[in-house]
Amino acid sequence: MARRSRHFDKDLVRRRSVFARRALILGGVQAAGIGVLGFRYYSLQVRDHPKHRQVAEANRRRDAVLEPKRGRIFDRFGEELAANSTSFQVNFTPQNNEQNSSTLLRLFEILRLSDAEIASFTQRLIEHDSLHTVSVAEDIDRDSAVAVDSELLNLPGVSVVERDTRVYPFGEIAAHVVGYVRRPDARDLEDDQDPLLRMPGFKVGQTGVEGTMERTLRGVAGILQNEIDAHGNLIREIRRILPQRGRDLELTIDVGLHQSITQRLATDLAVEEGAVVVMDVHSGEVLASVSYPTYDPNGFVGRIDQNWYERIRTNPFKPQLNRVLVAKYPPASTYKMLPLLAALESGQFSTDHKVTCQGFYDVGETEDGEYRRRFHCWQRRGHGELNMQEALKNSCDVYLYDLVAGESGLGHEKTIEVARQFGLGEQVCVDLIGEASGTVPDENYKLTKFGDAWRTGDSINSSIGQGFWETTPLQLATMTARLVNGGYAVRPHYVQPDMPYDWPRINVSGANLDRIRKAMEKVTTDESGTAYGARIDIAGMEMAGKTGTAQVRSLAGGSDEHTECMFEDYRNREHSLFVGYAPIDKPRYACAVIIEHGCSGSSTAAPIARDVLTIAQYRDSQAPGVSMPNRPSLREIEEARQRAQGIIDRRLNQNQAMESDSQGRDSAGMPTYVGIDKSPEALL
Repeated sequence: MARRSRHFDKDLVRRRSVFARRALILGGVQAAGIGVLGFRYYSLQVRDHPKHRQVAEANRRRDAVLEPKRGRIFDRFGEELAANSTSFQVNFTPQNNEQNSSTLLRLFEILRLSDAEIASFTQRLIEHDSLHTVSVAEDIDRDSAVAVDSELLNLPGVSVVERDTRVYPFGEIAAHVVGYVRRPDARDLEDDQDPLLRMPGFKVGQTGVEGTMERTLRGVAGILQNEIDAHGNLIREIRRILPQRGRDLELTIDVGLHQSITQRLATDLAVEEGAVVVMDVHSGEVLASVSYPTYDPNGFVGRIDQNWYERIRTNPFKPQLNRVLVAKYPPASTYKMLPLLAALESGQFSTDHKVTCQGFYDVGETEDGEYRRRFHCWQRRGHGELNMQEALKNSCDVYLYDLVAGESGLGHEKTIEVARQFGLGEQVCVDLIGEASGTVPDENYKLTKFGDAWRTGDSINSSIGQGFWETTPLQLATMTARLVNGGYAVRPHYVQPDMPYDWPRINVSGANLDRIRKAMEKVTTDESGTAYGARIDIAGMEMAGKTGTAQVRSLAGGSDEHTECMFEDYRNREHSLFVGYAPIDKPRYACAVIIEHGCSGSSTAAPIARDVLTIAQYRDSQAPGVSMPNRPSLREIEEARQRAQGIIDRRLNQNQAMESDSQGRDSAGMPTYVGIDKSPEALL
């Protein structure tokens, strides 16, 4: 019995020990569970409370971006160049169900979208978040909007909204200056984090003033916060911050003058493509900046007509190209004032310096007395003996050859120092982006680009604005303005600032500038001047200037190529140039005209300049001026230009799309275009 009792006691102790261990383990598990629950409770209620509160707020609140009205653009006399009008837009927000496909198919049918429009919408849908609202069609007519609205109950996720759209009342007139708007692309979204860019159907400025002054015109987004229930129904409005509308801008240009110039070019049988610039010689205000042919920017806003776009894209005369800023041409004889000024500034020459022109100039005598190369004057029979004024009046090439490259000549380097002072070889525009710098050729340029040394023949070609020279129409207008405004380094600008620019003086003699002006007067007022036939005969409005005829290929032989120009293949014809100013007594307007493949500057460009300067003087003396309040400051304009130019430069570097300056001119004599990607595909 005792033995059995002891055995029972041991068994009881063992079982109690097992129970105790199990109870301890269970208690530990329970404690751990309570600890986990406690920690989780702490995390939810204390540590992560702000985050969850934010999520809860987001679930009960719906935030919307309020779009501001885009600023309008006016010309110098208050004519509206870019306006806003009301239109309809259809949006689609993908749903969490299988109805998306059927909804879209029905929507495409109602709106009668083309394959290209459907493809464009599909691409936008892919690029955005799965539940992000995307525009399906913009600027649709009222009938289409009503047709969609009547079926909204059967089109989940579809909405019809009324919104502003951009309108350009003058269409193709001043299109290159004003620019246009388009949908932001992936690069825009990367460069700019403004929530407005993510709104369905929102547009950003692409070119011209619309592009450069985008931030100023855009305005600031507003915010609307609504409280919603679990089903997304509106309960109440929580907060509304109104958007700040974009600032209206006043430009320097005269749209009426633009219309007259465009019509003048369109009715001239010798004009297929070209550019005309008119600027105030003192303020730098650009009154006209016409690139021809042009295009209607309204075609790029809203639904794009594919047939129209194809005509623009394939037009050999590149209507979207802003030739004023981007196209580069040899300045030809319009450059001749600068070597003459450099000669006067050197102190080695006076206006009485004479050279005899026999119609040619020989360079490089060989051992047997022959010359290695002969350079012709445009007047093959020669001009005889001329002084400096007579040389400019008659545009004698031989005079310049000898002045710059002769045995006792000035030398090429001294002439290009003056050229740079007068705006050649640099971006001169204050506010618009995409401008080409052009080329002021020197020894380093030729060695870097072609691996060859500078030779006497290069100096001879350069002395008359040929060879490696490349200038834009805007640079030539700027050069002319600086020559006749008393020697101030004026720069052209298109946006009216809140105060005038203060231009520095150029380090040249005023007396020498007057001597050059007197020579330019002879070009149009003397019967033997190259532009006498294009003079202005109205008292007090007379113009002075200089003609130019730029070769697009090397002239061979002894024939007078200029008289045969119009019988040449179009792309082999010379470019026609003229730079001038008016009135003669008190210069106010500088003008540059370049007609591509227009042949003689005297017969084509000079008559156009005469008509343009006459109209400019009449209009600005009769039209009432306006002054808009709240103009942007000089600093704002400069910051806008730098920001826009920085974006363009970065994209060009990324895409390696910058065209090489070394390409010069192609075999067909086409000018070199640089600065931005000009293809319609890239612009879109």
